[in-house]
Amino acid sequence: MVDLVGFVYELAHSDASFRRLIEKYHGKYHENKYMLVLTIYNEEIAKEEVESFRKHIEGKIVVEIGAGIGLLALEMAKYAKKVYAFELDPAWSWIFVRKYLYNKPSNLFFVFGDAEEFADKIKPDIVIVYTCSAIPYFLKIARKFSNKIILNGKLLEVK
Repeated sequence: MVDLVGFVYELAHSDASFRRLIEKYHGKYHENKYMLVLTIYNEEIAKEEVESFRKHIEGKIVVEIGAGIGLLALEMAKYAKKVYAFELDPAWSWIFVRKYLYNKPSNLFFVFGDAEEFADKIKPDIVIVYTCSAIPYFLKIARKFSNKIILNGKLLEVK
């Protein structure tokens, strides 16, 4: 299969109209510059990260905000009761659909859209966020779901 992540990076850097379209879409949700950064970009990293916080998700309902192409969500689904993975970026969501949708576990729900719209509908035990950008934005949304948050591998608890 074609390297879809590489394809998206190449498209974003070589096709100005594609980049403007994606930036305009992101501008609807927050003012941060669209960075096209994929934090969890391979299965090995996903496994290592999940192993580091596995005890916090086993048998739990988990929300992941900024799921990228879904690698962390796929790994968490092996241990969690349910995983709701939210991704706002159409490029990354497209890769998840293309590569993983038909083989995803039944306890994983990948949602293309704004997680904030679901904060009053899903009551997770914990929220997972891995990001290099817009940390205050992601934390603001995460706190609407739960007071237990893992940010880039570190457990935060908001009282």
